Amino acid sequence: MEPAVPQHVLDAFGAPGVAVRLAGGEERTYRAGGIVLRRENPGEIADAEFAADLFGGIEESRDFRLPRPLRTPQGTWLTRDGWTGWTFVEGGAAGPADAPAMVRAIEAFHRAIAGVPCPAYLCSRALLYDRADRGAFGDLPPDVDARARPVIEELCALRRPLTGLTDQLIHGDANAANVLIAPGLPPAIIDLAPYWRPPEFALAVTALWLCAYHGHVEAFAAFEHVRHFNQLLLRALIRTLLVMDAFRGAEHLAEYQPSIDIVRRRLTR
Repeated sequence: MEPAVPQHVLDAFGAPGVAVRLAGGEERTYRAGGIVLRRENPGEIADAEFAADLFGGIEESRDFRLPRPLRTPQGTWLTRDGWTGWTFVEGGAAGPADAPAMVRAIEAFHRAIAGVPCPAYLCSRALLYDRADRGAFGDLPPDVDARARPVIEELCALRRPLTGLTDQLIHGDANAANVLIAPGLPPAIIDLAPYWRPPEFALAVTALWLCAYHGHVEAFAAFEHVRHFNQLLLRALIRTLLVMDAFRGAEHLAEYQPSIDIVRRRLTR
């Protein structure tokens, strides 16, 4: 049987021994010693190259750590068949008690990248995630499942204008699995999902997964200072439901009902 990580990929990044698949990572991320290997989706090659360029040049701070990208012998960030290599960073998925440190890390990370110009390819990127993102801030896609559409339209009716926020490059999926916690170290931010939105939205996405989805409403306290937080949390929820509709189907809507109830209560209290 052919190994999950081909030998030429191990060789390209100097990875020792046998690669072991990591939990999460969409079952396409592996570790070999101090190196993490990831098979990139064909539609996200531009994202992978951009993330490597970005993470290769950011200076860490006392508030956040980063993995570093590795080049192949040819000087590229990806092998010919779409694998990337990164340095391994210690840590596990964040929990509700880690919310203050997560907020500091995400805020510091976005300050560090605030001057990065919008990558041109983002304007033409047309992933289903992009459709969901546009729907969260604007008009809904026309083909939302009829079983989910009434719920999503009800949430959209709660949207109010956002003023005073500035778009920039953000990590659009800084969920608890992408912000790693290790004792005595600042959180590590991994798996960049590039979007052009206010940095406050990145925090709202974090709060949706950390606080609402898992019912840890006490952890919202770490996010209450975020400008337009409830409105951005609402948009993060709408985006998540549109992603669910596109990838998993409206039959999974019940899984998100607790989150819907929590966000709705925050907007109508």
